[in-house]
Amino acid sequence: MDRLAQARILVVDDDPRLLRLFTRQLQGLGCTPLPCATGNEGLDVAATHPIDAAILDLVLPDMSGIKVMERLLELHPGLPCLIITGQRDVRTAVQAMRAGAYQFLVKPHTLEEVEADLRCALEARSLKLENDELRQQLREVNSQRRLLGDSVEIRQLRRVIDQVARSDATVLVTGESGTGKELVVREIHERGGRSERALVSLNCSAVPASLLEAELFGSVAGAFTGATSSRPGRFALADGGTLLLDEVGDMSLEMQSKVLRVLQEQEFEPVGSDVTVHVDTRVIAATNRDLPEMIRTEKFRADLYYRLNVVPVEVPPLRNHIEDLPLLIAHFLRRFGGASNGRSCEFTPATLAELAKHDWPGNVRELENLVERILVLGDGPEFDLADLETARFQVGVGREEDAALRLPAGGLELSSALATLERSLIDQALERCLGNKSNAAKLLGLKRTTFVEKLRRLGAPDLDF
Repeated sequence: MDRLAQARILVVDDDPRLLRLFTRQLQGLGCTPLPCATGNEGLDVAATHPIDAAILDLVLPDMSGIKVMERLLELHPGLPCLIITGQRDVRTAVQAMRAGAYQFLVKPHTLEEVEADLRCALEARSLKLENDELRQQLREVNSQRRLLGDSVEIRQLRRVIDQVARSDATVLVTGESGTGKELVVREIHERGGRSERALVSLNCSAVPASLLEAELFGSVAGAFTGATSSRPGRFALADGGTLLLDEVGDMSLEMQSKVLRVLQEQEFEPVGSDVTVHVDTRVIAATNRDLPEMIRTEKFRADLYYRLNVVPVEVPPLRNHIEDLPLLIAHFLRRFGGASNGRSCEFTPATLAELAKHDWPGNVRELENLVERILVLGDGPEFDLADLETARFQVGVGREEDAALRLPAGGLELSSALATLERSLIDQALERCLGNKSNAAKLLGLKRTTFVEKLRRLGAPDLDF
């Protein structure tokens, strides 16, 4: 494709002979020249006409070509500008290039040189526009996979992400399966200073232990059976960017020690090589495992845990921010094309109420799958309880604590049931607050002394923190 053909080129030169020469040359190339004799005339044309490039004389009667170019770039950001002058002044050339000139040509020059520079300039601009368009499309795609929610828990999570993104600190993202840990990692990367570089991920549980080292550090040809050529590992691919080590708790102890060294030294040797490779890679680890418990049972290295856990980020389970359920459902309905005859699909209030009782062990991923399944099997555009049954969703099966509030057919002993419910809530509060009694008491709206007394009365262990 000849990008020069049909291009609109602004030409500003106070020499009538050169202006006519440029006009004829550009017309011969299929361009549309826009000739002007002064800087102000050129700016007036640029303000009312689309232009693809500009050829500017450095010395004009009313202002310099550099000043014209600066104003043109305000009107048309990224416009390729060629500055032409008879002055062989290096400082002027540097000034023009710093101001945004694509090229600086010194007279005498040939029209072939101008033509070649114009072609290169238009090609470069076209590539930049295509790149910007692709970036925008990528942002739109990613915007459909953002961390959604307006609950206190999700707002707090966003604040933590904003703080973490400002640094290059190693991050450990924890949470149950399906909570959206990968979305948290993506937002940390995209809001940080490494967003222009790659976000590379590796699911440690999906790679056989014998191949994990080569996946992480790369390998050279002949390093092992099947290694017919050298290939970079994930640490090298993420150089300057971010590496997500997903399911890091599934690494062997031997591999943990090698990853620890990279975190400490930012260097490694590819498999089969004795050449040390240095990288600048930010590491974010994610897991649904209980790493402190794995340390206790000697299945995870404590030193690696402390290296990874510089900044901990915990993603809450869906049951802890169940008020976000309608927003999430509406999002998934839009994503999966939930519309019928121009009318958007929706769940009835009774259906939403029933879904809010569910424990959601699979978290947001379970909800996403359910919405897609209902769109396929249900009878929209309004989905009710019958559609839940069609999608094989267990209506009426809710959280464990909700079940304690349901009266069994044969009745129950109220004092015993209340004691069971109270103990369950206290245990949950302690678990969520990592054993901190003051914080657990606040969650339950109790004074600390009252909370401690309930612990003693229920026979719970009297923790000292």
